[in-house]
Amino acid sequence: MSATAPTQDEPARRVIFVQGDAQARLIAQSLASFPPFAARFDLRPVPAEAVLAMQIAALGPAEAVGLAGAFVQIRDPLIVQEGVPARMPVLRFPRLSVGCLWPLRPAAGAPTSDSWRAPPVDRVAATLAAEKPPEPRGQEAQFGAYLARSSVAMPDPAALLEADIAAWRALDRACDIKVADFLATRLTAECLFHAPDAAAGPALAFIAEQMLAGLARVFPLPPSELLAWFGRHLCNWQGEAAWQVPVHPLVAEKLGLAWYDPARRYRWNRHEWDFRAWVLDAARPAPSCPAQSCMAPELVAPEAVAP
Repeated sequence: MSATAPTQDEPARRVIFVQGDAQARLIAQSLASFPPFAARFDLRPVPAEAVLAMQIAALGPAEAVGLAGAFVQIRDPLIVQEGVPARMPVLRFPRLSVGCLWPLRPAAGAPTSDSWRAPPVDRVAATLAAEKPPEPRGQEAQFGAYLARSSVAMPDPAALLEADIAAWRALDRACDIKVADFLATRLTAECLFHAPDAAAGPALAFIAEQMLAGLARVFPLPPSELLAWFGRHLCNWQGEAAWQVPVHPLVAEKLGLAWYDPARRYRWNRHEWDFRAWVLDAARPAPSCPAQSCMAPELVAPEAVAP
């Protein structure tokens, strides 16, 4: 997608619709927070399930004149996006996800063990949480049981990586922004995902940079300087980082993850846990009352403890 500078009859800030889920909105926020972009474009988020043509029809006359186009997120390459006007400039980009970093993720549609936690991303931990052993296990025994069972249940991460690459390439064929080569070559070198469906800053920034590059002609700076400035603007961006899932040590070993740190602490809502603490919480039986804290006292991060 490309755009020209506004004419005398067009508004100074031209409208671009961004259709997609929370990941798409986060990418849009990264662009909207960049001063040169914010001075020239007004990004309007549109839910993934909405009909884009209806959003366009609701624009006022002045906004309609200044409509620059739309960024449309593609989740499934086999689903045809409906309601996109044929003559409107559209840039299609993929919804990012990965499977090989968390091979113990439950199958789609699998029942959860309880409703008081976030959906489980480790079926071995979820199974332990649902068990009722004759004698309660201590933390060391529970963690040991997890390590033993997960090592046996672990699918081949390398095979799952090949499946991920095939899925990314399928998305590429339906999108204007291509991500498969970037993800495949960088996945082991830097952290590109925080969870199966939560992309980290570098992966989301890659998409945002391609969006910005498609509009570079309207900015007074040379494209190389504009993109370098945008790169500095996003240099510490964490992406979808509110819920981070630890990578299993066996996965890090088998995939050769250069960025893996065994001592890393992962953000889980307001908590920051290492791999062991995260597993112990995920494998802990549900409380008798859902209103109770979902944290065992010994696992609560220091800042979460009441004074």
